[in-house]
Amino acid sequence: MSSLKEAVDQQLKAALKGRDELCVSTLRLLRAAIKNKEIELIKALDDEGIVSVIRKMVKQRQESIELFLKGNRKDLADKEQKEIHILERYLPKLLDLAEVEKKIQSVIEKLREKLGSPSLKQMGEVMKAVGQELAGQADMKEVSRIVREKLVKPQ
Repeated sequence: MSSLKEAVDQQLKAALKGRDELCVSTLRLLRAAIKNKEIELIKALDDEGIVSVIRKMVKQRQESIELFLKGNRKDLADKEQKEIHILERYLPKLLDLAEVEKKIQSVIEKLREKLGSPSLKQMGEVMKAVGQELAGQADMKEVSRIVREKLVKPQ
C-alpha cells in the first residue's frame, strides 16, 4: 500500500474519532475516487497516481466554488473551500513562479536543439516536455500561460 493511501486512512480514523464530519466525508470521497481509479486501471495506484486523483478533486471543487459564488451560495462555496484545504494536505508543495519559469526556459532551450526556434505551432510538443519535467510541481494552467508567452515572444 502506498504511503499516501496509508496517510489518508490514518487521517480518516482520526477524523472519525474526533467526529469531524466534513473531514470524514471528504476523505471517504477521496478513498472512493482512488478506489474507482484503481478499478478503472485494474492496478493499485502509487503515490503519483493518488496525487493526480487529488488534483482532479481539488480542480472540481474550485470550479464548484466559482459556480456557487455566481449563484450567491457562499455557504456552499465555503464548504467546498474547506474540502480543498483538507485535500491539499496530501499534495506536494508547488514550485514558486520564478522556479517554474526557469524550468520552462531550460526545457525550451533543450528543444531548440531539436526543433530549431520553437514557435506557437510547437506548443503541444513544448507542453508535453514541460509537463514531464514539472509533473505535479506546478499548476499546469499557469505553466501553459507562461509557455505561450515565451513562444509568442522568445527571449
